[in-house]
Amino acid sequence: MVWLLRAAGYRYRDAGMVTAAALLLLEILQRHLPNRQPEITDAFIAALMACVLWIARGTREGAKE
Repeated sequence: MVWLLRAAGYRYRDAGMVTAAALLLLEILQRHLPNRQPEITDAFIAALMACVLWIARGTREGAKE
């Protein structure tokens, strides 16, 4: 999702925040479903992957110069 939003023109920070917020909202909604355990792991991993992609972009651009 982060990569798709980035390809659509969003910055990595914005793409990561949108993805993490959407996942966090789904986890909050899971609190009201029977036999479901909400967790924050998915939102955390999405934010972490946005950071990894942002750092990888910086190293790729540095190698081109």
